[in-house]
Amino acid sequence: STAFSQATFLQAISATFGYTAFLQTVRTIFGYVVALQAIRAAFSDNRVGKSVGSQYRESEAKQELAFHGGVLREL
Repeated sequence: STAFSQATFLQAISATFGYTAFLQTVRTIFGYVVALQAIRAAFSDNRVGKSVGSQYRESEAKQELAFHGGVLREL
């Protein structure tokens, strides 16, 4: 039943759009997804946050801890 309905569905798509147009649509969609993933990976906030932003936050936290440690020693 499932194989028959899939075959019927594919035949309807082929008849309506043509196999070439269908393949072109699929390629366009997947090409867009791949390009979008590449752009997200290149300009991701996570990448920037892990390199520059995290180093800044780490050094800032160390300075604050050192300052508070010095204040506590004075008390």
